[in-house]
Amino acid sequence: MVKTKPQLLSLNEMYLVANTYPKTSAEFKEVFDIAARLYPNDPYANLNSAALDIENGAYDSALERALKVDMPESWNNAGYIYVKKGDYTRAAEYFKRAADAGLPVARENLNELNRWLEDPE
Repeated sequence: MVKTKPQLLSLNEMYLVANTYPKTSAEFKEVFDIAARLYPNDPYANLNSAALDIENGAYDSALERALKVDMPESWNNAGYIYVKKGDYTRAAEYFKRAADAGLPVARENLNELNRWLEDPE
């Protein structure tokens, strides 16, 4: 049903379907992609799809989805993507934004980035 009539499924039902597949499978990613397309304004659909894209190294699509979401977890993801793309200034901006909003992992990421920038070896 997720492939033929996905509009009949709620976002939660799509997540349940996705979790029937191995997390590294094409089917798992496909369900998350369908969910993000069907629910383009849902922050969790975009956040989850962006996280999956990050895991698969699809940084451009991950960044596009992460920037659609106005929440600390997504800003942290954007920071990580910018690190992978070599844009450390933007990475620091997004990590700081997420950290200032109270996301502890973002503070850790910002501190780690700053330590690395001070001594990249």
